Amino acid sequence: MASNQQNITGLLLAKRKQVKALHDLGFADITESSRASLFAERIRWAAGLLDIRVAADRKRDGKKFYFTVEEWQTIDNAGRSEEFARRGLRIRADGLSFVMALQYYNNKAWGSRSTVTDLTSFGGIAGAWAHQDVARFNARILEYYAGQNADEVVGAPAAEAANGFHAYLEGDGVKVNGVAVDDQTKWLLPDVAQMLVLYRYRKAIDTVITQVWGQAFTLEKSVDVIWSCVQYNANEAYRLSVLSGRLYSDTKTNNYSVIPISEE
Repeated sequence: MASNQQNITGLLLAKRKQVKALHDLGFADITESSRASLFAERIRWAAGLLDIRVAADRKRDGKKFYFTVEEWQTIDNAGRSEEFARRGLRIRADGLSFVMALQYYNNKAWGSRSTVTDLTSFGGIAGAWAHQDVARFNARILEYYAGQNADEVVGAPAAEAANGFHAYLEGDGVKVNGVAVDDQTKWLLPDVAQMLVLYRYRKAIDTVITQVWGQAFTLEKSVDVIWSCVQYNANEAYRLSVLSGRLYSDTKTNNYSVIPISEE
C-alpha cells in the first residue's frame, strides 16, 4: 500500500512539474486535470512544428475555422467557395500560434531614421528574439509615424501595408449579424520569433500553400527579406531573410518585403 501511495505521489509531483513547465512556456490553459493527450500536444508544440492549417471564415456568420489539408480537401470545390472565405494559414510551432496572410508586399520601408518612443530598442538588450506584444508594437509604430515625412519616407510603409491588408472584402459574402463585412482580422508586422518560425518551417508551409492555393505564392519563390515590428535603435529595425535565415538589424529606410500576420 505504501509503495502504491509513493508511486501516486511521484506521478502527481511529476505532473505538477509538467504543468509548471508548460505554464512557463505560455500554455496557461493546461492544468493538472487536463487530458494526457493535451500534455503531449503542448510539449510537441513547444519543441517544434505542431501543425499548419487552412484558416477560413464561414460566410454565413463569420465564424473562424482551421482545417487540416486533408479536411479541406474533403469539402467539394463548390462547397468551399460557397461556405468559406480563406484568410491564410495558421501555423502552430515553437510555442507560438499565428495566421500568415497569403499576400505579401514588396519595396516597403520601415520608417524614417528616428526612435519610435515608448517602444523598446533592442540594440544590445537581450530579448529581441523572444515573442513580443506584437499588437502594441505595431500600434506604436503606426501612431509614431502618422503624418511624418522624413528621409524620403512618408509614414510607416511596412506597418501600414500589414495593417491595411484584408483577406477578403464585402463582395466575398462573409456576414456578421447578417451584414456583409470586410475581413475584420487585425493584420500586423511579425516579431522576430514569428519570422524565425516562417524560416524554420518554410518548406512545410510552402507544401501546404501548393496543395491548397497552387504555386502562385510560396515563400521560397516569392519573397526573401521581410521586416519585423522590432526596433533595434533610432536608425535600424530587425529584418530576416526567409531563404537563408540571416537575421540582423538594418536601416529603417531600406525597402524590404512585408508578410502580414495575425495572432487571432
